[in-house]
Amino acid sequence: MDRNKRFLTLAKRYCKKSTVKRQFCALIVDKNRIVSIGINRLSHPANPPAYKWGLHSEMAALLNSEDVRGCSVFVHGENKRSGRAVYSKPCGICQRYLMGRGITTWIFSTQNGYEEFTI
Repeated sequence: MDRNKRFLTLAKRYCKKSTVKRQFCALIVDKNRIVSIGINRLSHPANPPAYKWGLHSEMAALLNSEDVRGCSVFVHGENKRSGRAVYSKPCGICQRYLMGRGITTWIFSTQNGYEEFTI
């Protein structure tokens, strides 16, 4: 199994820990070592509407990491009900934060496999 498929398979396993309808996991990888894992989540349902928030998996992974310059990020997302992969390219805001931290290679799941994007 090639490196991209191996890490996306691991991200697929971890994304099942998410409790939202569209589950995502981001792995920040340095060469062949995972340095951070992030899973998307929402605030507690009991929070009042003004205090509800969501955290993307990429941001969660960045919050759990220190020096990630030169690393790659692997993102997998799927529909919780069907288990089918969804297009998982990081959103514009997450892209800016990833680039700002020095991560310039993103590998993300699609409905038919995966795509790789390098800046």
